[in-house]
Amino acid sequence: MGARKAKSNKAVLNLDAMKEILQRDEDEIYVEELKDWLLALLAENKADRLPREVVALEGLFSVFDAFQKGLDHERIKASYPLKSWREETAVIPIAWLRLFVEAWGKYVKSGPEQKFGEFLHLEGGGQGISPSKRTLAELKEKKPVERGCFSILWPS
Repeated sequence: MGARKAKSNKAVLNLDAMKEILQRDEDEIYVEELKDWLLALLAENKADRLPREVVALEGLFSVFDAFQKGLDHERIKASYPLKSWREETAVIPIAWLRLFVEAWGKYVKSGPEQKFGEFLHLEGGGQGISPSKRTLAELKEKKPVERGCFSILWPS
């Protein structure tokens, strides 16, 4: 019987790779994780398991978190896997986005009986038109002159 060579269970340590990992800052790691998450959402959309609206809301939720952590727009934008997401951007008040993000967070944690529109106060409250929808319709009927003035004073 010949002598058998014992298998080694030793791990080979790549010191250069370890140095690189240790030198990365928290923000860089966060941006990479954000990109991985956005790619996973897109893959689910491509496989027809998530509609693009859910991808957009979940992306908004994730990107908002990055803003809350103090990352700047350019750094966050680098995580967007689609060119159109990186190039077609807008400046929107964080306070407006916060309402959508908070509503989405509540919706995701809620039971199946609640609708997303309820968390945005757009639906619910019984039969008929929602109070918000009714108020907006009334406001638009009452204020056409004022709205027309905006287009004269501040043409686009």
